[in-house]
Amino acid sequence: MTKKYQMAAIPQDIKKFIKLLDDAMEFLVTPDFGKDEKFFKDFMRFEKEIEKLKKKYIKPAIKISSRKGKGRGCQNWVAKQISNLTGYVVGKDEMIAPREMGQSGVDVRLVADAKEAFPWSVECKWTESWSLPSFLKQARENQLPGTDWLLVLKKNSEDYIVVIDAEVFFDLLRLIPGKKKGR
Repeated sequence: MTKKYQMAAIPQDIKKFIKLLDDAMEFLVTPDFGKDEKFFKDFMRFEKEIEKLKKKYIKPAIKISSRKGKGRGCQNWVAKQISNLTGYVVGKDEMIAPREMGQSGVDVRLVADAKEAFPWSVECKWTESWSLPSFLKQARENQLPGTDWLLVLKKNSEDYIVVIDAEVFFDLLRLIPGKKKGR
């Protein structure tokens, strides 16, 4: 095994992969490359092991339709939550409606009284890798006049997370009745 790798910190499967690569490199530099039956068997074993490791570690990219479906699911969930809070109905021609995929602007459209009852410009993201700075930028860019931005994040097998501006958060806390000032 080559000395480039610090093997203690590498998972066992990756160690196995590195060993297979090192073995393959040794075979490729032999003068009898391709003539040896042992080499052929070892090479086939190596190829099978590589395929197993690929299946374990390399996942196919999620389809665009699946990505849009997840985004739509997040928008629908948020729209239903807003409906539960405000009492307004969710639907295509209603006071609350999830934005159709591909349209610019906020992800949950609020009309007239619903916008007054829930004064937030909502941006929804359901993704496994979070790029918070770009998400925040988009939420701020889509913020409608008279509202505050609200970012709703979701990962598979995780709860929904809401991100709001810190000043807005503390202003909301000040509105809670019966809250003590100081210690």
